[in-house]
Amino acid sequence: MDIPAAKLDVIGGNDEGRVYELTAQQAMIGRGAQSDFVLADLAVSRQHVAVLFDSGRYILTDQGSGNGTKVNGVRITTHVLSDGDIIDLGKTKIKFVCPEAASAPASSGGQQAPPPARQVPLSAAPAQTGAPVSQPVPARPHPAVQQPNQQPVRGARPPGPEGMAPTLQVDPRPAGIVPQPDISPPTGSVMPPVAKKGGLFGLVARLTDTKLKKALVFSTLGILAVLMIFAMVKKLKKPPQKAPQVAEPQGPTKEQLYEQGKQLVKEQKWDEAEKLYLELAAAEPENPFIKSKLQEIRKNQKARDDYERAEKAFKEGKYEAAKVLAGVVPKEAQAYFVKAQGILRKISEEKAKKLLKEASELKDDKKTKDQAIEKVKEALKEAPGFRPALVMRHELGFGPEPPPLTEEEKAAQEKADAADKEDEAKEDETEVADTSTSEKSSTSTSSSRRSSTGGGGFVGGSEKKFMGFYKARNWSAAAAELNRMAGTGNSRRAKRLRARAAKVKAVGANISKGDSNRMSNSVAAMNAYKKALNLDKSAGNGAHASYIKGRLAKVSQAAAGSAFSSGRYAQAYRAAKTAKAYGGDSAVVRRIMDQLSGKAKEVFNKGYVIRDSNLSGAKKHWRQVLKMVPPSNQWHKKAKWFIGNYGKSKSSGGTSAEDEL
Repeated sequence: MDIPAAKLDVIGGNDEGRVYELTAQQAMIGRGAQSDFVLADLAVSRQHVAVLFDSGRYILTDQGSGNGTKVNGVRITTHVLSDGDIIDLGKTKIKFVCPEAASAPASSGGQQAPPPARQVPLSAAPAQTGAPVSQPVPARPHPAVQQPNQQPVRGARPPGPEGMAPTLQVDPRPAGIVPQPDISPPTGSVMPPVAKKGGLFGLVARLTDTKLKKALVFSTLGILAVLMIFAMVKKLKKPPQKAPQVAEPQGPTKEQLYEQGKQLVKEQKWDEAEKLYLELAAAEPENPFIKSKLQEIRKNQKARDDYERAEKAFKEGKYEAAKVLAGVVPKEAQAYFVKAQGILRKISEEKAKKLLKEASELKDDKKTKDQAIEKVKEALKEAPGFRPALVMRHELGFGPEPPPLTEEEKAAQEKADAADKEDEAKEDETEVADTSTSEKSSTSTSSSRRSSTGGGGFVGGSEKKFMGFYKARNWSAAAAELNRMAGTGNSRRAKRLRARAAKVKAVGANISKGDSNRMSNSVAAMNAYKKALNLDKSAGNGAHASYIKGRLAKVSQAAAGSAFSSGRYAQAYRAAKTAKAYGGDSAVVRRIMDQLSGKAKEVFNKGYVIRDSNLSGAKKHWRQVLKMVPPSNQWHKKAKWFIGNYGKSKSSGGTSAEDEL
């Protein structure tokens, strides 16, 4: 017989979603690796149940499992499966799917006993009172004589000669006792089989051969049943007793260990997870789930170690070693792979920054401009898409204009600018605090000296020493010299010297900030150099003006190009003005100003198109034009006129928009 298509669909538990096709005549289900359908459930025995196809039916048999088997919520030992039955094995739920399976009643522990065979009663022979011993009975045939179309009766003797009934033996007992016929089979005759009764009553019938014995057995069984019922009723009437407390097992269960292992893997605590899964593997060395988890853990451990070594090498400036270590982190270890790619990107950007720094020092000289271009090309090859390299390529005139910044990049730039302002404010506060501290120390020193000399006034210090320290950029020594010159007095001169000492420190802080941000944040560097230039004029008589102006001219050109590329045209115009003021009218500045003029035309036309439908919006565009180009630019003039005059009639003496255009 062909085996109908059937399957076991796991609808609950660790293996939810798995499907097992029943294609063989017998299949074993359990947790052990030798089972045909292996379940990852610790509550399932190694060989839990067997499914056997026999006589057109699928029969489910429990194999003596520890936690038992339920079908449709009823615990079973053997069960004939029907389509849609739900099988519970431990914590796993399985649905039996077989539309062709025949429905059959479930049994609870074995095959049903066959029905008892039909019993044919014996007919008693008629009583022959006072008849001779060997006289035949001519009138009535013996009941054992087989009639036509009648089955032979067990115990009946075949008929005698000439159709006469068999002779009856008369018992020489008192009258009234009915003689029984001799129904023992003749020699050589074949008797039909006697149907045996099944069950308890059949057993009793076979053990007892007399009515008296049967009566004694059944009465004994009845008495025992009554006593059992009486004992059960008496037990139910007793007050319920508390169940004895069972000591909890020591240590976590396997299910708890599995859950703990999953949590450790989720938290990326690989060493602890490995130790736990090794303990589980010792108990179940062939469990495929544990093997796969151990492979995953060890792969992530190696990726973690490679990433940490790469990060350490990067911080130590060993870029080549860091690049090799970060490059071997596999994609399968997703968390560490992303971090390793970040290290590779930082290495490329650091190399590109170094090349751009060299290029910025060469680009202003015509003789070395070609070398600067090569440096920029190398930087782009090292870090493709690196925005400072794209900006410098555009400034040198051998590349297109960088694409404008996205909204996310603009937000990041604004955040960086705000952070720079906060850093400047903190630095100013630090400078004031340092100044007050130095004043206090100077005051205490002067007081001690005055007490030793017995007088007041200035302790020492000279302008010549101060200028020596200042020109050497020894900002702390220069400020200390001014504080010594101020002494402890409160005169106007002493106050001016102490304020000058604070400015000296501010000059040094802003120059350092400009130098550190020159390649990474040109706008912040430009603002720092501007502050340093203004402070240098009053603190050191402009001793560092030429150095600061040279730095300011270069960084402002870069700031103008970067701001223009990101769509911040007003900031680009301010940076271009700064570059022109301190570096002259260079080709780079002229090109940026021309580009700003073109953008000003676009913005002006946007306002001109909506001037009649939305005059306030149009004026907003025109005001933006005023911030993008100098007053001498034609679009600055047009925007200014339209802001003040558009909408006035000719009768009032105003010029029409057509005349102005």
